Amino acid sequence: MKPARDLLEEDIVKLARAKNVKEGKWMLFPSPKHVDGVWAKVARATWEGELGVGAKVATKNEDDDDERSEKSRLVCVYTRDVEDRVDVERVLQKLVGMGLVGGEQGIFYKCDAYTYLDVMGGNEWKLKASMYGSREMLKKG
Repeated sequence: MKPARDLLEEDIVKLARAKNVKEGKWMLFPSPKHVDGVWAKVARATWEGELGVGAKVATKNEDDDDERSEKSRLVCVYTRDVEDRVDVERVLQKLVGMGLVGGEQGIFYKCDAYTYLDVMGGNEWKLKASMYGSREMLKKG
């Protein structure tokens, strides 16, 4: 018998598929001093059709003190279908080629269904907040 967590993951995937919630995103977390450069690269590549189907950047939070805030900013690069692993990996490889992914710290891919359900790391259901990690995907590639 499968653990309850595995059954819950399967149910969420089935419901997402039934409701046509297919998109997901690679999440980058650049520092405030690097966010403009990262966003410029992502926005241009997305506009030129080289990345996913869309992208967004989190703006500065009102509560952050301008220069002293070290909180990273979120940059998302969207793909059309979380189950299209070839496309998900293609976008990751493009991000690597652009110099936005690499080194010790990886990035993570999260399905929008989890975002809509507010599934975060350390949740009470012990669900992984992301579907894929760049380090694991790049090792297999």
